[in-house]
Amino acid sequence: MILKLRNIKHVLKLKKNLKSVGQLAEGGMKTTFDGDVCKITKCAMVMTHGKKEGTLYMTSGSRASISVASSELDAAVWHQRLGHMSERGMKVMLSKYKLSGLKSINLDSCDDCV
Repeated sequence: MILKLRNIKHVLKLKKNLKSVGQLAEGGMKTTFDGDVCKITKCAMVMTHGKKEGTLYMTSGSRASISVASSELDAAVWHQRLGHMSERGMKVMLSKYKLSGLKSINLDSCDDCV
């Protein structure tokens, strides 16, 4: 199962991923804490689990990994961040190395722009 989290904060230099229990709940997930163990579930499926280390619950296993979105999605995110800038304008910014992390810009139709 693929879990998509929306409206998340991204810190480039952070070495570990942080999960917001509130945002997980908004995404339809349930987080339970029992002593030094936590479990994140969606319906009957266990998405990940973890153990308490110090004051943090550390998740583990392959389900805890985070994948980076494709460049098309990144271009769409930049399009929104830039107030729905035109594809041509974004390509100019890309040529001046102003859009970090993007290699190309191919925007699909944007419902807000239409």
